[in-house]
Amino acid sequence: KIYHNTINLSVMGNNYSNQMLTSAVYIINGTSLDIKNNIFVNTQIGGSIYAIYSVNNATFSTLNYNNYFASIQGNISLGANSKNVNPTFITSSNLKLQEVSTNEALKSGTPISEVTTDIEEDIRSTTSPTMGADELAGRCGSSTTWNGANWSNGNPNDTKKAVIAGNY
Repeated sequence: KIYHNTINLSVMGNNYSNQMLTSAVYIINGTSLDIKNNIFVNTQIGGSIYAIYSVNNATFSTLNYNNYFASIQGNISLGANSKNVNPTFITSSNLKLQEVSTNEALKSGTPISEVTTDIEEDIRSTTSPTMGADELAGRCGSSTTWNGANWSNGNPNDTKKAVIAGNY
């Protein structure tokens, strides 16, 4: 099982030989591999660049709900719910997703009962979790503001964010 990982291969200023193969996920062999809700990015320069590569034609029980930003080996069939989005991270080494419109497409993972929190212990959505290691905030459709005595729009919950106004 490979669930909710973020892998970003990037190199600044280095060019690799055209004979080199790089892959965010490199599978030597395996059967019934279950790979869901991941972000695989490979923006290296030169050579053969892949998001996922299988040497010996591994078999997958599930290969879906992943984001691949790089080439995919030709004989690997991706699931219909997978994406090809260039995610916007804080930096190339800080893989926390920024709250930008291009990352909205990544909020379309599938719920996995074994994974209830992200890498920062933020609670995962139970209906459409974010692909990758970081659960995007901002799932709340509305907000409620605390004025020191009352909430303006009812109590906060998983669909209503809390805003604290004033000096308390």
